[in-house]
Amino acid sequence: MSYRILYDDELLFDPYTENEFVSEAKMTSSISSGVCLEYLDLTISSTHRLASVIKNKKGIVRLYHDIQLLFEGYIEEIGEDLYGTREIGCASVITYLSDSVVRPYSTVAGEELLTAPSSIDGYVQWLVDQHNTRTLDSQKRFKVGVNQGAYLKESNYFYRESTQLPTTLEELSNKVLESLGGYLFLSYSSDIKILNLYADAHETNTQILDFGENITDFRKTESTVDQYTAIRPQGGTPEKAPDAQEDPKPITIEPLGNGVTSYDSDMVKYDDVVY
Repeated sequence: MSYRILYDDELLFDPYTENEFVSEAKMTSSISSGVCLEYLDLTISSTHRLASVIKNKKGIVRLYHDIQLLFEGYIEEIGEDLYGTREIGCASVITYLSDSVVRPYSTVAGEELLTAPSSIDGYVQWLVDQHNTRTLDSQKRFKVGVNQGAYLKESNYFYRESTQLPTTLEELSNKVLESLGGYLFLSYSSDIKILNLYADAHETNTQILDFGENITDFRKTESTVDQYTAIRPQGGTPEKAPDAQEDPKPITIEPLGNGVTSYDSDMVKYDDVVY
């Protein structure tokens, strides 16, 4: 029985590899607004063959216990000391739900352009489906596994609406977990990321790995905590025409063509968002 850490398909750590120095590896988890957030922190030496390869948000870090996947995430912070030792901070991929925006909706048909289910379990599934629909990268999509939303309220019926363009994770937290209870956990099956909503506390096991200690007198940090990978421009709202039946909507880039431009192929316009 052993632990392995991979960076994409490259071996970052296993207990049998020589001259590959990884220390202070620790996986932690915490519950915030009903969401189980997991983190993996580790330190690698300057002589590690991947020391110069690892970059913020450039690759996926996975922690295995034998063949069981315990953690999957991306690097959000890299610290470097005077000797080139790097301290790596990784956040769980569940935060991909913060990369998508929920468009205006209501659980009452006709109130907004989008109509969401009024059943709690159906509403949770709908939010995840909206995220998947709005996400270009298939690796950032989720499948709903356990969905105990129906147990959060006896009638399994509620009213929800929004015109504020929250993220999917904010909407799940605010409209379900904080107001009704429940806990959102992430699990894995092969390459599939599975979101599980439990109505009450679910038995979990936090894996902690400590390989050593290191004190430094110099630190350089590159952080992507406030970095955005998608922008949704929104302009003003046109005046309502005298003969118009509905109120005008704010101006967006949705009517423009999708795809890339000749100026920058790294920027993609899709629907009303630039990635």
